[in-house]
Amino acid sequence: MNNAVTIVFPKMPEKLGINSEWLQLRDILLSEAKGLIVADETGFRAGSEMLQRITKLSNQLESFRKDYTEPFLTAQRSIKAMADKAREPLEAVKATLKTQLGAYAEEQRKIEAEERRKVEQAAMEAAAAAAQENQEAADLLGEAAPQEEIIVQAAPVARRAVSDSARVTTRIVWELVDLDKVPRAFLMLDDRKVNEFKRQHEELVRKAVEDGKPDAPIPGIVFAVKTDVAAM
Repeated sequence: MNNAVTIVFPKMPEKLGINSEWLQLRDILLSEAKGLIVADETGFRAGSEMLQRITKLSNQLESFRKDYTEPFLTAQRSIKAMADKAREPLEAVKATLKTQLGAYAEEQRKIEAEERRKVEQAAMEAAAAAAQENQEAADLLGEAAPQEEIIVQAAPVARRAVSDSARVTTRIVWELVDLDKVPRAFLMLDDRKVNEFKRQHEELVRKAVEDGKPDAPIPGIVFAVKTDVAAM
């Protein structure tokens, strides 16, 4: 199907800004917060109240931002989906072509490398033969053989898999075959697995920390109980 696909963008005000009242409230809260000291129950209650006020004001602006940006983010996702769908058949053929071209280029690279090895070997043998001839000639004359380096130019090797429309490059790739043999420096801790263990065994972890054995649940990892305070 060749039907055109269009997306209607949400309307946007010509000008958008943060009102002065919100900015004034922000500055007032910042000024009041500077003098807060949490050292007793009174200070804790005052700090909790300030946390609540700051969170409420901050969330107001975040809500304001989302009201205007979310429609455009939705439109952005729709544009990407539209473009991806239209490109899908091209990318499928592209992937197939790259696989075929890559396989051929790899085969030709190996052939070219073998040819280069052979001509280099032939050049080395020719240089060795020339050196041997020089030595034999010097021996007949009772002279020392010349010490200059003998250079034999290797025959050129024709390049393969050449095209003006595509660039052939090589890169090093790898795959894991035996995790037990991988050096420790290349192993990475999986945060998701640790967090999942913590979630499933929260009571066990808490007790280990309270008993002074924070690394008992998972050797090599030290757990701790952290206290957070959030506005209500």
